[in-house]
Amino acid sequence: MQIEFLKPARMDDLLEVVTVPAEVKGASVLLHQEVTRGSDILIEADVRVAFVSGGKARPIPKPLRLAMTAGQVSGGT
Repeated sequence: MQIEFLKPARMDDLLEVVTVPAEVKGASVLLHQEVTRGSDILIEADVRVAFVSGGKARPIPKPLRLAMTAGQVSGGT
């Protein structure tokens, strides 16, 4: 995970977390996340998630891979 804290939030702030797939590979996906308060971006993060079963990386099932890449611009975001 790579995370950049840009601005602080306060206890009663209404925050929105948006997660989009930035890169989908055979057994992993890179997710880009933003935490916002209104139009202010508070946090940006990139999270690599691997699909693991029985202690080994496994391919992302094709229907899930297609769903994650639907609407994705060529080359990621």
